[in-house]
Amino acid sequence: MESLKAGTARLLAGGDQATGSIWRWIFSFAVLCGGIVFIHFLNRIPAVRHFLGWVLFDLLPYAPNDPQSLELVYSSFTFIFIAVQIIPILIALRIVGLTASKTVAPSGRARWGLAISVAIAISLILIFVGLIGIWLDGERRDLQLAAISDAVWVRLPVVLFAITFQAAAEELLFRGYLLQTIGRWLKSWWALLLVVSALFCAPHLVNAEFDLSEWLTYLHYVLVSLVFTGLALATGRLEYSIGAHIGLNWSTMIIEVSSTPSPEAALGDFLYLRLWDPSLIDAAYVVFLNGFMLVFCLWLHFRHVETRRV
Repeated sequence: MESLKAGTARLLAGGDQATGSIWRWIFSFAVLCGGIVFIHFLNRIPAVRHFLGWVLFDLLPYAPNDPQSLELVYSSFTFIFIAVQIIPILIALRIVGLTASKTVAPSGRARWGLAISVAIAISLILIFVGLIGIWLDGERRDLQLAAISDAVWVRLPVVLFAITFQAAAEELLFRGYLLQTIGRWLKSWWALLLVVSALFCAPHLVNAEFDLSEWLTYLHYVLVSLVFTGLALATGRLEYSIGAHIGLNWSTMIIEVSSTPSPEAALGDFLYLRLWDPSLIDAAYVVFLNGFMLVFCLWLHFRHVETRRV
């Protein structure tokens, strides 16, 4: 509990360093909302989607009969439009006198290399466990391992690059701007944990996997939200939640293109459902996945990073 209180105090120091009156914060929030709405508006303009489709379909190798390649194309649309939302987020932070680095590490120096290292480590472990799970239990889930096509190998780095900024944008928004803004008035770590986790869950309720498995998907998003927010509050910095978020999404995408998906496949189905009923085994995997991310990041921070903090 003491580490949570100390970490929360360090994380909220970013909001204390911000400048301006309440009206500046209101203006920054309006800019943030307006920018996100504008990006979603662009996403619905046919010319914009046609241009992005031309880049993804025509400039990069594409196999129209390859479900792996097709899945990457459609996932790319989502990740790219979320990733560019980092622009209004950074502008909103700048309006109140904050930068990305100060938001990520309010009481020290942002360690972007640490975030990437966490992402690589978590993604490798989750990919290994996920592929082993498909090999051992794929028949029940109508899944089997498949060779990755050449078209996917060419496009995969583009998608993983977009995922990096997509996850960073979401963390800067929820665990950065919103948590540190709410923390100006709400100082309790447990209240921040619940409020910010709920805010993170809310926009994900429209994801396609909820149509396939409500209870298992709810379990996953509730745990992910609590883990990411808890990591930020316990460590007093965002590198761990950013790295865990990137690593989780990287592993999800790679497992998706490493298995033969059904026509109903959607991003993250290896964690949820296709057209089969979830069991306690699936719930146990979701609990393991989130528990591993939490324990690994806290172990890394308090055993190796915090001991060297100046």
